[in-house]
Amino acid sequence: MVWWIWGVVGLVLLIGELLTPGGFYIFFFGVGAMLTMLLGLFGLELPLVAELFIFLVSSIVFLFIFRKPIIKKLEGSNPKEEIDAVVGEYVTASSVIAPSASSQVEYRGVPWKVKNIGSEQIEVGDECIVKQVTGLSLDIEKQNI
Repeated sequence: MVWWIWGVVGLVLLIGELLTPGGFYIFFFGVGAMLTMLLGLFGLELPLVAELFIFLVSSIVFLFIFRKPIIKKLEGSNPKEEIDAVVGEYVTASSVIAPSASSQVEYRGVPWKVKNIGSEQIEVGDECIVKQVTGLSLDIEKQNI
């Protein structure tokens, strides 16, 4: 097959990936078509069956090797999940915090604004549990042992 036909097929598949909501599959068939196009562009003349074989095998190999890492990279980490991971962790009070009062503690080397949502006063050195994250503030409660 003429090399530029593989280029057109590849472009159509790559554009199709952009236009369709899906699981990021069509992209790799577009890449396989582009690879097949490059082989023809550089002068490798193969029968149609061989070109189809190269197209299918390269597409499937790229799909299995690169799909998961690319999806992970594109999704990145969800900052909301990272912040929610603080809930249930313990912090040590560095000042006296009355009920409903705010103060500051250090958590993993970073100062955080905290609010005592419990009914007991928190003393210096008391272990407190993070109950929830509200904006940039941690809602804490004295941990009774």
